[in-house]
Amino acid sequence: MPRFSSQPTAASIRLGDSQVLACDVNPDLVPLARWEREREPLELSSRLVQLPNGALVVSNASEADAGLYRCVVENAGPAKTSEEAQLTILPETGEERELEFLVEPLPVTKVVGASLLLPCVVTGYPAPYVRWMVGDKLVEESEGKLELVGGGSLLIYNLTEEDAGVYSCMADNTNNTIEAKAELTVQGTALMKSNTHHFSWGTGLEKVSSDSVFHTLKRSFSYRYQLANGFDPNGSFECQI
Repeated sequence: MPRFSSQPTAASIRLGDSQVLACDVNPDLVPLARWEREREPLELSSRLVQLPNGALVVSNASEADAGLYRCVVENAGPAKTSEEAQLTILPETGEERELEFLVEPLPVTKVVGASLLLPCVVTGYPAPYVRWMVGDKLVEESEGKLELVGGGSLLIYNLTEEDAGVYSCMADNTNNTIEAKAELTVQGTALMKSNTHHFSWGTGLEKVSSDSVFHTLKRSFSYRYQLANGFDPNGSFECQI
């Protein structure tokens, strides 16, 4: 049964600003989580973004964003819902508000070929301009590869090992500049040819054999094995994912 470690609470937001509604569940249940407004499914967009932990970002807020929100987890059996929380939209007064991170990027490890959202949500007035750096290089949006969403979070598609590095989210307006950093580690996917040599893998309970040209190993594991056709049975083999 899903357990919400944090739930959305009533919040207010100025027109054009950003806010985050919490919905923290077990990591394995995050892909099953979605959001509703007024008990109707919420359509996500580049402005309404669900973070990797399940939280909802409302950026560049408009009056249409006001309403009752709740987080829904659809697992086996009846759907489980969080408490409902009212989001109130307030007019912009034009008074200065200090820049503040609502969500900062955290260190993360992904495999080659995966996609990743590096969260960065900032509030303040005048409205901040958000940009990303990797090392000393400015990150520029490119179709199908890099996209800024949710007012400043960075979406990276089809990760390669070259995407690894220390990423900095920088937000500034006419009054201030703030910065948050996080390291992205990208691990290669191990590929093993078996068109020349036959592998027989065993878990201790049963053996599984395959003659396909490539096997992509997606989990870390430890197996006992039998090797034939020329491999040294006393050799040491290591697979890192």
